[in-house]
Amino acid sequence: MTRLSRALALSLLLVGAAPAFAAATYTSDLLLSADFKAPWAKATQGIKNLPKWVRSGNGTSSPLEAVAGTPYQSGSVCKPHDCASHYMQLLEDGKAKRVWGVLIDLPDSDAARETPSKFARYTWLGQPDKGMQAALMKQVEADPNWQ
Repeated sequence: MTRLSRALALSLLLVGAAPAFAAATYTSDLLLSADFKAPWAKATQGIKNLPKWVRSGNGTSSPLEAVAGTPYQSGSVCKPHDCASHYMQLLEDGKAKRVWGVLIDLPDSDAARETPSKFARYTWLGQPDKGMQAALMKQVEADPNWQ
C-alpha cells in the first residue's frame, strides 16, 4: 500500500470515528444544560446542607452511559479535587426530564478509602423510590473500587 493510500485510509477511519467521540455528553454538562437545570433544582430542593458543587451540578464528571434494558442513562459527578471522598451517582430519564441520585460522602481516612461501603453516608436526591435506590446502588457497586 502506498503512503498516500495509507494516509487516505487513516483519514477515512478518523472521520468515521469523529461522531462517536463528539456524541459523549458528560454528566455535569447535562445538569448545567437548559433542559435539566429545573429538574436538577427540583431533585436537590429541600435537602439541607448540600454543598455548592452538588446544588450547581458542577464538578468533575464522567460521560453518560446507557443503562441496558432501561430508558435511563447513568453518570457520576464528584467534588473537584476530592473525588475519592465526595461524589454522586446519577440516573436520568431524558424523555421525562427526571434525574435521581445518591450523594456519597466518606470520612477522610485510609480505612474509608479502602472499604467505602462500610463508612459511606448517603443522601438521596430526587426522591428515588426503593427500586430507583437499588438501581443507583447497582451503579455504585459496579465500580471496582467500591468494597
